[in-house]
Amino acid sequence: MQVDLLKAGAKYLAMLAEKGLDISVRQDFDSIPAAARAAGRDYQLPTFQIDRTDHTRASTFWVFLNQGDVSVGSAAAIRQDLKGENVANYLMRTARHQYPNPTGSAVSHVSEALSNKMAGSLAYIGELAIAPQAKGDRVALACFMRLVQILAISEWDIDWTYAFIPHRHLNANLDKLYGFTQRLPAAQSWVEPVPEKRSSSEWWVGAPRAELIEFLRADAQLKDIL
Repeated sequence: MQVDLLKAGAKYLAMLAEKGLDISVRQDFDSIPAAARAAGRDYQLPTFQIDRTDHTRASTFWVFLNQGDVSVGSAAAIRQDLKGENVANYLMRTARHQYPNPTGSAVSHVSEALSNKMAGSLAYIGELAIAPQAKGDRVALACFMRLVQILAISEWDIDWTYAFIPHRHLNANLDKLYGFTQRLPAAQSWVEPVPEKRSSSEWWVGAPRAELIEFLRADAQLKDIL
């Protein structure tokens, strides 16, 4: 398995290098907000906010897409070990604290399909941003996000990787582009007023570890990763 990840990772890095791009992993958390803004990210989700979350090198990392000395993209991953807690309870409980709402509840419902599907130790992937000068290159975006996935499952013994993405991104098949193998519509319902950057129409996208490894193994053998 490790060899397959190395082969896929080497392929993605080589494809980025052909475009004059590379990646760097950063865990100097105090410098992350400014670095992410420079790479095109003007907003941090509460899960990742440096001033609200006690990140450690064992729990969180940021990955930057670089063109020479300039960062043109960024994304982050955080480990969430549920230790038996149902994911619906986890999402509703953490949203209540991260997105304060006058009703006392931020997420009113998590789909039964998601609640029954995802469990165990998770890697939540978010904070994706691509600077204007680097947008539109689907191959570079695929390589970058799949490298983030490789780093997550290599760094942590996790059962799933996942994210929430806007419905409109499904039209461009960005879930597959990022390396996710499963998806669910309207996975969670937000209480009004809905927080900035969130929506009840978001899709959950994810990949169990075994499926992600098979996806990456196939990539290592294919000429066209798209």
